[in-house]
Amino acid sequence: MPLRAALDFYKHDRGWANRLVAGDSLLVMNSLVNKEGMAGQVQMIYIDPPYGIKYGSNFQPFVGKRDVKDRADADLTQEPEMIKAFRDTWELGIHSYLTYLRDRLLLARELLSDSGSVFVQISDENLHHTKEILDEVFGVTNSVSVITVRKTGAVSSPDARLNSLATIGDFILWYAKNKKEIKYKQLFLDKFDNGSAESQYRLQDEVGAYQSVTIESNGYADKFHYPVFIGGREFRPASTRHWSTTENGIYRAEKAGRVLVTPGKLRFKKYLEDFPVSLLQISGQT
Repeated sequence: MPLRAALDFYKHDRGWANRLVAGDSLLVMNSLVNKEGMAGQVQMIYIDPPYGIKYGSNFQPFVGKRDVKDRADADLTQEPEMIKAFRDTWELGIHSYLTYLRDRLLLARELLSDSGSVFVQISDENLHHTKEILDEVFGVTNSVSVITVRKTGAVSSPDARLNSLATIGDFILWYAKNKKEIKYKQLFLDKFDNGSAESQYRLQDEVGAYQSVTIESNGYADKFHYPVFIGGREFRPASTRHWSTTENGIYRAEKAGRVLVTPGKLRFKKYLEDFPVSLLQISGQT
């Protein structure tokens, strides 16, 4: 088919509204790059590949049949393209699997905008291999974080006779096309929901629950190493530290009843209502 005819096939009356494409992800992404001109226009790509365990070809081609057996001809579709795609997918084991991932990640990188991100879901078995491939394709400096996802049920040891820990989590590897340009809307948790309110805001006065925090920051800075006079006493930060705010800022806080005078130091009253949410944080951040 001439190129102009192939391009005509990619004209859509309804544009990109909620499109679901059934097919090999490698061919589909390649088509998006070369036929639909979407290189550099995608903001987010989420990849949930086979986890690369046992390397069986148990692809499910029929929505009404879930008991699929590896390499059983009866369980394979009769479409020759799909047979080719899934019959010998992992013929070379881990090598075939990593090639499968690399080829798709290369196209994903081409599709992403400079502020875009790719997320790859994987289990612990091939987490290290997948991260190495992502480091190679996107660069080590564009690794954003490793997100741990708790599953609803634990997966027992591969050998039930082994008395080992069950797996209760999967991982999502987050990489940016360009980490300096990344777009991210900060997520927050209610401090009452995550327990930080009870554990951190234990002090109470007529205004409400608060915690006592330092007004000093690490490192000496001459501009912020001035004396402060409160209650007839002089206070200075430690020799290797400096005030976290201006002189006027400290006196304004003292006038508002926010300054605590402790033996030899000034501290600040941080009320729960000042900021009743906390930043969402994850373990394993890189």
